[in-house]
Amino acid sequence: MFIKKRGKVKMAEFFNQLSLAREAATITSAMGIKPPTHAEAPVDFISEKIKQRAGGNIEKVLMFNPDAIGMWMFQKYFDCYEAVYKHADICVPYRSPMKSVTPVCFATMYTGALPDVHGIKVYEKPVLSTDTIFDTLVRAGKRVAIVAISGSSMASIFLGREIDYYILPPGTDDYLMEAKATELLNENKHDFIVAYGQGYDDEEHKSGPESPSSLSEFKKQIAIFDRLSTRAKEIWKNDRFLLVFAPDHGAHLCANGKGAHGEEIPEDLNILHFYGAYSPSK
Repeated sequence: MFIKKRGKVKMAEFFNQLSLAREAATITSAMGIKPPTHAEAPVDFISEKIKQRAGGNIEKVLMFNPDAIGMWMFQKYFDCYEAVYKHADICVPYRSPMKSVTPVCFATMYTGALPDVHGIKVYEKPVLSTDTIFDTLVRAGKRVAIVAISGSSMASIFLGREIDYYILPPGTDDYLMEAKATELLNENKHDFIVAYGQGYDDEEHKSGPESPSSLSEFKKQIAIFDRLSTRAKEIWKNDRFLLVFAPDHGAHLCANGKGAHGEEIPEDLNILHFYGAYSPSK
């Protein structure tokens, strides 16, 4: 791995080869259900590894989606990730689509399709008409919940489906997102829970990806995943379940000292997803 510096950001000189479009089918394959209609092929060795670890098809999934945490953050702040990989130690390098902005990337993540197929190519938030992982989960009899802040891409582009939406007021701190996701885990009525954290992205746009306030938000996202995963392990101990730490894209430092993303550069496109698969407790 070759690294060079760009401002305060360390930038890998290569792009990851696995498309983010392959994640949806990888997860549905691990669950033993059909992929979304337009999804690209699964990463078979990952879905098989997940099923092997779980002892069969996955029954429950917690998807934690922290916004804008790129692969270079893992390379530079490796020690901070201990609370991630203690729960999810299968690490997969994906490449986000262009344009590497939130609605484009989440549309690709959850449809399994590239922007030319799902239709969101720039920063806009229309309701997707393309088949998603949420639609195929519903068809398989699964109950789905999305927890996100009002106005966010996650709260907007997947509306109109037979799933449960927990849309929090604008300006809500991610701790309230965590509280709602924890409540859903405690109720144990859902098979697939998506929890979206936007605090790091909000802050890096204001002060840069490595400002003290941004790094505090970055560590908060990891701490939230740690606590949610710990709770999921307690509640779902009798199930085969999957914990996923899944950012949408990365970010880079601009000349004005603020952060941004959307460029075709490794800092923005290279991301790491972490999977933890668990079998029922004996």
